[in-house]
Amino acid sequence: MVGTPGPLHTRGTATRARTVGRISAAALVAAAAGARPAAASVCPGGPAISIASVARDNPATSLTGLYVTVQQMGAIVAAGWTPFTAPDLCAGQEYTITAADYRNNRFAQWDDGTLTWWRTIHLQDSASLVAHYQVGGSIIPLYEWPTDIAGNVTPPWNAAATAHRDWPTVAVIPVVNNQNGPGPAPDPSWTKGIDVLVGGGCKVAGYVYTQYGQRPLAAVEADISNWRAWYPQVTALFVDQMSNTAGNESYYSAVTAFAKSRGFDFVIGNPGASTVASYIGTVDTMVVSESASVPTSFPAWQASFSPNNFAALSYAIAAFPTGQISENKASVAYQYVTQDGVAPDTNPWDDSSIHLDVLLSLLTG
Repeated sequence: MVGTPGPLHTRGTATRARTVGRISAAALVAAAAGARPAAASVCPGGPAISIASVARDNPATSLTGLYVTVQQMGAIVAAGWTPFTAPDLCAGQEYTITAADYRNNRFAQWDDGTLTWWRTIHLQDSASLVAHYQVGGSIIPLYEWPTDIAGNVTPPWNAAATAHRDWPTVAVIPVVNNQNGPGPAPDPSWTKGIDVLVGGGCKVAGYVYTQYGQRPLAAVEADISNWRAWYPQVTALFVDQMSNTAGNESYYSAVTAFAKSRGFDFVIGNPGASTVASYIGTVDTMVVSESASVPTSFPAWQASFSPNNFAALSYAIAAFPTGQISENKASVAYQYVTQDGVAPDTNPWDDSSIHLDVLLSLLTG
């Protein structure tokens, strides 16, 4: 019988200002000091549990050093930082595995789809587990043609790739959009531009629109399939015109399920405004603010959910609001700010942001 996961450790001393998992570092260290090995939980020569961590929104960069434990009945059997292996365990017994958050590295799910930061396994042979995290960063709409008349990749696309090279520990997720989807047919210009983004370590998202849940699913699925078939390096999906009123949750769950069945592993929904809690989980994250201002507050209910679920896109911003961006990190995992889009400009997403470097520096750590 496996009980509730026991205390987690922290690296370093109890005085270090660090939050691990959902409890303060000082409380964890104090609790962990009283943890005792579980009886019959160690069997010399027995199977092992190996635990790795990856960033599903930033796969080009290795994510290591996240704290994990192997427990039985609330007692810690083994603990360490990823990649971690707990040897000499006992076949035929159940173990609880936990994974802690650290700063902007927030747990998202286990490799088997388990969404809680702990999971139980009935161990027979050695097992390898992967904890998937979201590190947060910036979602960057790139709504312009990827190459110029000479066939060279344009500055905004190059700028996104360069930004990730300069700040590799944060996610840089460009959204590519050819005529409100993947375009009418495969295009070598788009392959060239996407290759530059992927070469810079970006996770690229393909654009589809949904007309707030009114577009036929078959049409959305056709766009998803074409993105995958024509541009296989596009591994995320940006679902625009997402409904933010209750009643279309099953529609967006179906879009996400179909996308993941086709090999996409990260789905971004864009209602562009505050939504309702029932849409949490229908996609992997949602843009809850798309406007010509940086949000200064969010609905109270959002505080009950991980910032992993939320993003903000701000345009027509001349002066970079350092304090507000820093404050918003507690509420949204992804932020983008650009000076583009000042009237009469009707497309705020076709130029490089002059704020991108300072933005990513703030979002790091």
